[in-house]
Amino acid sequence: MLKMSDDYFLKIKRHQVMMMKDRGYDINEEEWILNVNCGKKFKKKLIEKYGDFPIRKLLFSEYSHPHKNKKLFIYYIGTENGKQIKVDTIKNFLCKMTEEDKDAILVIDTTLSPTAAECFNLITEHHYQIFKEEDLLYHIVHHVHGCHHQLCSDDETNQLKLMGVHGKNCAWILHTDAIVQYYDFPIGSYIKINVYIDIGVLNQHFCHYRVVV
Repeated sequence: MLKMSDDYFLKIKRHQVMMMKDRGYDINEEEWILNVNCGKKFKKKLIEKYGDFPIRKLLFSEYSHPHKNKKLFIYYIGTENGKQIKVDTIKNFLCKMTEEDKDAILVIDTTLSPTAAECFNLITEHHYQIFKEEDLLYHIVHHVHGCHHQLCSDDETNQLKLMGVHGKNCAWILHTDAIVQYYDFPIGSYIKINVYIDIGVLNQHFCHYRVVV
């Protein structure tokens, strides 16, 4: 399994670390993974730390944020032959999130069963996100055509409102948008989008705003 999957999981792990870094979390212990030449070290750690255990275990991580009280952990679940993920499979994830009172990201390689999905609908006091593994196979922020998205501060948001830019007359961006999911922008927040246009003689930076709905 290692010979077939180490590059695949290294790519997922690297983009996971990039996402946490872009969110402002402390990645000091895993920053080495961002080195493009870390493949051999990554494979060695897999073998040393987990041996014949599932390779996804190395992807499990916990992060701290300087401005957040709760820690965040990332939990991976893989299945055989693309079978749906059942309730029993997600129990450990749900218990860790609720009992330890932590934010969480669940990464899966297939779909949740209807019953498992319903379990998440019952969670109201804890913050979590669900990503597919394929969502972490590329880095959306570093795309050549990507625009820089930045969460507006409270002061910036208040200034926009004083200028008459409110949720009803401001352009929207859906909370399901990939870039919103990547940064975990909260619903109702204002996002500043910086755009660079380079067309012939036109070289210009400008920005516009959207509210997450």
